[in-house]
Amino acid sequence: ATINMAYNGRDDIAQGMISFLTQHTVFADITDFEHNVVPLKSNMWVSFKALTDATSKFARNGNQQLEMGYIESVWEAWITLTQIDSIRHGVHHATYKRDYIQFHGVMINAFGFAVQQMMVNHSIAEITSMIEKLCATTSSAEREDFFLMDNWAGICTKASQEKLSVIANVAAQKAAANRLIQAFTKGSLETT
Repeated sequence: ATINMAYNGRDDIAQGMISFLTQHTVFADITDFEHNVVPLKSNMWVSFKALTDATSKFARNGNQQLEMGYIESVWEAWITLTQIDSIRHGVHHATYKRDYIQFHGVMINAFGFAVQQMMVNHSIAEITSMIEKLCATTSSAEREDFFLMDNWAGICTKASQEKLSVIANVAAQKAAANRLIQAFTKGSLETT
């Protein structure tokens, strides 16, 4: 499905994302354009399909499509929030993803749902500003800990045989989106 999305010339969102991701210094190095789920042996961190699916959740406002600059600003805020640019240099994605959820498809899609829901009351500029302010007022360690799989138990992870596994359905994506919205609007990673 991913490779079909990438070559579908009639999908404006997918084509815009290909252009953006392949020209972006970080995304060009971390995006897998061939697989729905990034294979364990891959050097890539995120799936083009997850990024494009998440983008499609907020890229259209009614019949009108957002300008690519706004879409790019949302993903720039995501880079800051998730710290992918620094994390990717110290560890292999398969090792990292055992404990952290921010680069799993469920959380990428949750981010798309969060932006979509926030667009009801906020502009894209306001949304990215909220995310940037959250990042400016929290430490790298706090943001990384926020995405520990343990902290998402019952939302988009579940315990199975002494380890956590990802719940990847739409209900889990929406539940995680609600938690992201709470963090963005409150400007705090506290869950209480």
